Amino acid sequence: MNVRIVILLITALLSSGLVQAQLLEPRPTQNIPDTISTDPSFGLLGSEREQDVSEELVLRGRITSFDFVQPETQITLEANRESWQLVAPSAVDLRRLGWSRDSLFVGEMIEVQAERTLGVDNIAQIKRITRANGALLLTGLGQDESPSAFADIPEGLYSLDPRQAHLFFIFNHMGFSNTPVKVERMTGSVQWNSDSPVASGVQMDLDVSSFRSGVTLLDEALRGPDFFDFLNNPRVRFNSTEISLSKWGGLTINGQLEVLGISQPVSLDANITQIGPNPMTQLLTVGISARGEISRSAWGMTDYLPIIDDTIIIEFEGEFIRSDSRNNMNANGIRSRQDSSGNPTTPNPGFNPNQ
Repeated sequence: MNVRIVILLITALLSSGLVQAQLLEPRPTQNIPDTISTDPSFGLLGSEREQDVSEELVLRGRITSFDFVQPETQITLEANRESWQLVAPSAVDLRRLGWSRDSLFVGEMIEVQAERTLGVDNIAQIKRITRANGALLLTGLGQDESPSAFADIPEGLYSLDPRQAHLFFIFNHMGFSNTPVKVERMTGSVQWNSDSPVASGVQMDLDVSSFRSGVTLLDEALRGPDFFDFLNNPRVRFNSTEISLSKWGGLTINGQLEVLGISQPVSLDANITQIGPNPMTQLLTVGISARGEISRSAWGMTDYLPIIDDTIIIEFEGEFIRSDSRNNMNANGIRSRQDSSGNPTTPNPGFNPNQ
């Protein structure tokens, strides 16, 4: 068949409309519903899904690991032939509830009521723990009630005890190590409002000349113009602007950190470690632990990046003493006691618990 005959045949077919109809006829489409089904087989995304983003569940199984740490305690549970990662409050918070590292042990059988975020596999927040013998180990977690520990703090002004104050700035050095810098001289206070803890205030004042890393050249650099510029900016100051209570019994302290004359917002996660009279001094004391992260570049400290990392970790442990409880203190900072006749007594001679 030569080319002329082929052209004539195609022309005849087009004129008859058969080929044109097949070219213009739309292809069949799948029957797509107007809304996505909420059946689990379709996943969790859909226009008809419920607003709840979490579900409660009960797990019974054997503990395979127990990490009593900060900022959250981790329990791994083998239940229904699956491994579950269960999250509980921090070690500091649990100690206030009477816990210790021996509260649970690997191999123990427990029942856990927990809350799992939909779409997150085998990770849940603990709300209640029951031992195999029916004893209740932990309950009431995840509620929005204000932590009772704060109700035990008497209202007033608390001053930082400089002998029991430990503040570190920690930076990463080229990925090889984390270098701590200790602040050896500082003052601080907490104005506690027992009726409304969120209305309380925290203030800290740091002496830049007291920053110590243990490396002389590094200490000189930190005090120099590349970093804290001690000669022109001898102090670093923090003033809280807002305090909120977490559901685990901790505090979130938001405030302004002033470095090099520049104030930037920072947020610290804090816990009250203990409240009560110091058994050695008899002074009303509140222990506070706090942690946070900042970026030094926010204050214009960009030298030596990335040799010295931009992220700086802040860690603080300290004791605050209520100001009106400092009466009757002796030279060693120990509050004088009285015998039955009202005469002052003296602790063991030569012993100073603050040294």
